[in-house]
Amino acid sequence: MNIYENHSKERLRFVRRATKNARKISKRLDKIVDFSQRYNCDCQPEDVAKIFEKIEKNVGAAKERLTQLHENAKG
Repeated sequence: MNIYENHSKERLRFVRRATKNARKISKRLDKIVDFSQRYNCDCQPEDVAKIFEKIEKNVGAAKERLTQLHENAKG
């Protein structure tokens, strides 16, 4: 039994694309960590704080937009 057989093409397209982009984001975060370790960069705690402040701000904005879209679609 295919768990996706009851979903629309649009839903499947969204899940496929969102999953692909989430994997890319994860890989890029891994690259940031690898870069700081591999090249013995002078990564300071304030640098880490700035990086994650920006990431968290963008994640919050994306979450808010997706939540609004979902609420608008519901009616």
